[in-house]
Parts: sequence; structure tokens; C-alpha cells
Amino acid sequence: MRSGRTFISFIILFFHFIDVIWTCINFTTVSTCPRTSSSWEEAADKKNCRALGCDSTMEYHCLPTENFTILVEVCTKTKFLQGVCPYYDSVGKSIQMSAKSCQSAKIPCPARYPSNTTYIYTSCYPSIFVTGGAEKRTVSGMHFWKTILLMIPIYLLYITGYHDI
Repeated sequence: MRSGRTFISFIILFFHFIDVIWTCINFTTVSTCPRTSSSWEEAADKKNCRALGCDSTMEYHCLPTENFTILVEVCTKTKFLQGVCPYYDSVGKSIQMSAKSCQSAKIPCPARYPSNTTYIYTSCYPSIFVTGGAEKRTVSGMHFWKTILLMIPIYLLYITGYHDI
């Protein structure tokens, strides 16, 4: 009976751990990013990174992905940029610096600035995304992989004989 309780406790803790981690790395595609300080704060309040159980250093960001064709909202650590536009590396789950300079743009960025103020520098966003609605959707396929990740430990415990309660 004791091994059955251990098994159930393990499963519950594992599901909670995966859910917290998944929430922090999950991102949502959007058609536009906030363009003003107030709309940025409003979007950050809606995303509510702190309430998601993420690390306290995680903050709201709205950035293009590596190929600059998709915009995403994500909770991630702020990075100080060196006069270039950032992008969100969806594989490495972090902000990276692109080769695209923003210092000679219409609204130039400083030589060093935090990634959570990118909304000020419109040249960092592909022009196709500067106007339009704010339709959001979760990146397709993520729920499938979350389910797979959650099922692996159950399967492993089952085949190793810890399923007898």
C-alpha cells in the first residue's frame, strides 16, 4: 500500500512541476504587439507572468521569432540589448540579439536598452505587424507535446512495476 501512495504522490508532484514549467515556456502568437507604454502594461497584466508560477525574473515580452515572421507574447527574462533588435528564440526559449540595428531608425534605440522596452522602437517589428488586430492563439501542437511529456513518467513507472497499488 505504501508503494501505491508513493506512486500517486510522485505522479501528482510531477504533473504540477510539468504544468508550472510548461506555463513559463509557453508562448502565444499575436498579430500585433503593444505600441504604447499603457498598452504594454495592459498586455503584461493580462499575461500575468508572476501569477503563472514562473521565476520572479520572468517578465512580459512581445517579440518576433527568429525568422521575423511571427510575433509572440511570452514570459521570459529581460535581456539588455546592444543597439540591435531582439527576437525570441522559440527553440532555446530565450531572447537573442539580431543583426538588425535599430540605432539609425526613425525612432532610434539607445546603445544599451532592456528588451522589455522594445515596443518603443517600431523598427524592430516587421512592418506587416505594425497595424492590425490583436488576435491571439496558442502555438499549435504544444498541447500535444505537453500530453506526451506528462505520459512518459506514468509509462515508465508502469513498466517498472510500480503500478501495483
